[in-house]
Amino acid sequence: MSRVLTTVRPTMKVAEAKSIMEVQHIRHLLVCLPGKDLVGIISDRDIKERTGRTVADIMTSNPSVASPETEIGPAITLMLNRSISCLPVVQRGKLRGVLTTTDLLLSFQCVLQVLATQSATRETEVPNETLEQGFAEVDEDLSMLIED
Repeated sequence: MSRVLTTVRPTMKVAEAKSIMEVQHIRHLLVCLPGKDLVGIISDRDIKERTGRTVADIMTSNPSVASPETEIGPAITLMLNRSISCLPVVQRGKLRGVLTTTDLLLSFQCVLQVLATQSATRETEVPNETLEQGFAEVDEDLSMLIED
C-alpha cells in the first residue's frame, strides 16, 4: 500500500487531471473533497474512454475500497473480481492509502527473493517442475476465485 497519494477535486478539468497523470507517470487519481473524503477515482482508461469537462463527469463514483485492516488475500480477490487495478484504502471515511497492482507485484517479487535466499542458504535448489506445478495451482486457484 502506498501512502503517497495524488488527489484531485471533482471540479478539476479533465485536461488538467490528464496532465498530472502524465507528469507523475501514474494511472489513477483519487478524487476527494476537502478533508480527504473519497468520492471517486479516475483512471487513465476513464480519460481515454469517457467524455466530460470535469473529473466529476468521468470519474467512477463510490469506488470499491479496503480498510487498513483488510487482509491481502481478500483485497486481491476483490481487485480480480471487479477487474480493477487500484484499491483505495479508507479508514473512518478518510483516505489513508492506495493498493495497486504494482504494489502487489513488488510484494510478490520480494517474496520470490526471500524464497530464493532461503533456498540458497539451505544449499538446495527448488526444481523448476515444482515451481511450474506451483504456478499451475495458483492459476487454477485464481480461475476458481474469478468464477465465484
